[in-house]
Amino acid sequence: MPDGTPAKSSSPKKNAGHALSPEVINAIALLPQIISHEWSKSYLAEQVWRNYLGLPSDYDWTDLEIVAIGKIID
Repeated sequence: MPDGTPAKSSSPKKNAGHALSPEVINAIALLPQIISHEWSKSYLAEQVWRNYLGLPSDYDWTDLEIVAIGKIID
């Protein structure tokens, strides 16, 4: 905030922060799905977490592995 106070979320239960290293941030930014703007970084994170937690997702681990090696999936 301009006065130096920390910013507070208006809806903290809906917003989850993720601390990622610069190396991870850069690797995500170079993925073709992100570069092409087909996916946002937050959408990718949502898909990863949904798979990890066993929740329904649009893409499974096999799809995410294809994205991770730099391939576009249909």
